Amino acid sequence: MAKKKAIICGLGGIGNSWLRAIKHHPDWECIGVVDTDTELLEHIGEKGIPEDAGFTSIEEAVQLGTKPDCVIIATPIYTHHSLTREVLDLDLNVICEKNMASTIYQGRQMVQAALEKPHLCTAVDTQYRYEIAQWTAKKFLQTENQIGKLGMIKWESADYRGEKRWGWRRWLQDVYLEDMSVHWFDTIRYITGMDIVQVK
Repeated sequence: MAKKKAIICGLGGIGNSWLRAIKHHPDWECIGVVDTDTELLEHIGEKGIPEDAGFTSIEEAVQLGTKPDCVIIATPIYTHHSLTREVLDLDLNVICEKNMASTIYQGRQMVQAALEKPHLCTAVDTQYRYEIAQWTAKKFLQTENQIGKLGMIKWESADYRGEKRWGWRRWLQDVYLEDMSVHWFDTIRYITGMDIVQVK
């Protein structure tokens, strides 16, 4: 059986993590990389990707005949909205890294674009859900436990990043709110099955 083909958009830290995962998966292979860093693209051969499979846009990749089964968007958060819509416009399956988008409005547009293409597989990646502590907490709450049925969690985070900005984070308006807090919202929803009703 032929392997499924993936293209990774953004070959930074998370993109390289996806590349390692794809290399270990028996049914998938990475056939290309999309990145605006042309110097990085010149060295993709060192990562086991064909040297001529580096592109500066997903449109360029498809126009040159490299049509994947799935596109993984692992670029900075503020690019997710436009890139996901571009991939869907090309009628390609897409996995978008978290955080899904920079605003609720952008997120809703992305969901609408996915709903308009029901024949495509669309997904948003999660990061912390399946770590041991979170998975154990979820299983504990799903079984009979000594604290009873969970009705509410009041949660405050001290995981403040201050003004520390590095890499793509230097362009975020609010470093904590647009980066880490979304991971914790997702994790709490996963563990409890409850929804977030207020964010300050």
